Amino acid sequence: MSYKEKAKEFIYEFYNIETGYEAALTFEIAKKCAFIAVNYLIKDEESYNNGSFYPSDSWQQIKKEIENYEQ
Repeated sequence: MSYKEKAKEFIYEFYNIETGYEAALTFEIAKKCAFIAVNYLIKDEESYNNGSFYPSDSWQQIKKEIENYEQ
């Protein structure tokens, strides 16, 4: 799976959430949620090794693709 495909998957996981209300998440909000989730994964990866480990390039690339993704 490419970084762009993974970014799309993250975004649409949030975009397709059933909220219980008529208005579901907008695409832009879903995109922001996906961005936050990837940031947490990056931070978690860093803290796992007491900050002595740089986050994998994969998560950084996915984060970049989320920022640039257009619906």
